[in-house]
Amino acid sequence: MNRLRLHSALLPLLLVVAFLGTPHGSSPIQDSGIPEGTPQFRSTGATVYLVRHAEKKVGQNPSLLASGKERALDLAHMFEAAGVTHVFTTDYLRTRETAAPLAKLAGLEVQLYDGFKLPELVGDLHELAQGSVAVVVGHSNTTPQLYSMLGAGHAKGLDDKGNIPDDAFDRIYFTHLRTSPGGVQCVAAHELRYGE
Repeated sequence: MNRLRLHSALLPLLLVVAFLGTPHGSSPIQDSGIPEGTPQFRSTGATVYLVRHAEKKVGQNPSLLASGKERALDLAHMFEAAGVTHVFTTDYLRTRETAAPLAKLAGLEVQLYDGFKLPELVGDLHELAQGSVAVVVGHSNTTPQLYSMLGAGHAKGLDDKGNIPDDAFDRIYFTHLRTSPGGVQCVAAHELRYGE
């Protein structure tokens, strides 16, 4: 599709970079997405992509606009080669409709989470098996909160309330988690843009 600014071939590259990890004893890398220096070990953990739902109609529990449905298809095709193993979404029409094309293309069942209980979702993401690739569809407020809760730092370009601006639907937040004796750390984080 012509709307994609982030080519799907970039996602496997990001996965390779994430799984290489960072030199032992180095601090987590935030906002770069690419570790510096020569990797000394292979990281264990999961890669998690966070996205806000696509463009929506107005009203109580609205569904997606036509442009939002097109964006959801863009998202699915962009992640087609990424080896997605898990798709998480809140139980709202706009998030479920954003996640549906990706889940269908990947042959996965969507896993629901409660946006008011993000610590539970963080726990679930920390428990993902090594090599897992998860896409979490959320909202303008929950997506940057989750990015921070995963240890990736603060997202850029937020409004004065710390939310993704109302008219911004093109954000993808990439995180790679590593399991170590001290717990789960975010060792790579990056913000991406896709679509128009």
